[in-house]
Amino acid sequence: MILVIGELLIDMMTTELVNNLSETKSLQLKVGGSAANFAVFCKKQHTPVTLIAAVGKDGFGKIIMNDLAYKDIDIDNIATLTYHQTSIIVVAKSHSTPDFIPYRSADCNIGPIPENLLAQSDIVHSTAFALSKDPAQHNILAAFAAANAAGKKISIDWNYALKIWGADNNALQIFEKIIAMQPLLKVSMDDVERFLGTGNDIENAKKMLEKYDTAITCLTCGAAGVWYRTKINGWRHKANLPTNVIDVTGAGDAFWSGFVTAYFNNHPTDICIDNALFAAKQRLEQQM
Repeated sequence: MILVIGELLIDMMTTELVNNLSETKSLQLKVGGSAANFAVFCKKQHTPVTLIAAVGKDGFGKIIMNDLAYKDIDIDNIATLTYHQTSIIVVAKSHSTPDFIPYRSADCNIGPIPENLLAQSDIVHSTAFALSKDPAQHNILAAFAAANAAGKKISIDWNYALKIWGADNNALQIFEKIIAMQPLLKVSMDDVERFLGTGNDIENAKKMLEKYDTAITCLTCGAAGVWYRTKINGWRHKANLPTNVIDVTGAGDAFWSGFVTAYFNNHPTDICIDNALFAAKQRLEQQM
């Protein structure tokens, strides 16, 4: 089973493609959050998955619970909090990296992870977004440590953004703690540029990532495909599949769900990458 711990929230998305949110004319409500999207995409690939998250005891929280139940995601481990509102992210629908504004409350308040769920899991997954604030940060790190000690594989989508973590944050220390567990690591060029200051240079990003000892590192590069690296092999590259792009929102989550589900089923790395690229194509074409 893949245990997913992280953000579950409402995406308020622009109804039209815009360059940034200043061009917004109207918004459409969707259930989202990178961790939640990842869980849903894993489920659509017939992979056993459990989601741990938190929402407010409010109308938006009820919308989320109904949506997850409709998508056949078990809601037994979704906390409904009385004194925290369901988190909201306003997102620009875009052909490029979307502009967004976060309004956060419940998503940061994930509690301690039940030991029985950790024991049942094969892979434990989370995101930089979910790790950005306590008490979620503390509890996810504790779950990672316990899972790692028990021989489970750790998966992390390091979707770092300064507006999520805030100034003078401890993101680097948290990242290095996770890297010490030799995780499956997914980062995008945008993530690396924001986190490590590499600029828009793939070779520089690859060089910076080489100093981090992971089981597998996947660097997604938008139209330039994906570069991936294992302990045994150096960097390898695969191009994207031909795709009729409708919307990029959630494509990274779909990509990583494709990779991790194939990894869960003991496929070699190259096959995991193929499955990831196919899942991303499906999401970009709004078929997933």
